[in-house]
Amino acid sequence: MGQDRKFDEKQKLFALRTVQKYRDRWEASERENLKADIERKVASQEDDRQYKDSFETIDHADLDRVADEAIQVKEG
Repeated sequence: MGQDRKFDEKQKLFALRTVQKYRDRWEASERENLKADIERKVASQEDDRQYKDSFETIDHADLDRVADEAIQVKEG
């Protein structure tokens, strides 16, 4: 089966640096992904704000019209 063996200092240092590089790259990747997520969220909010500024009045008018039509059908 498996054997335990001793690693020399050079091998230990290589393993440690490899893990550190992996950690550093992982953290950089996570920061990049978080930044992209934030930028996407901000862009979405801006799109929502622009839609609301442009179409909120029209949407409310349409809802009022539909509600009035429903009331007239119910009364008629």
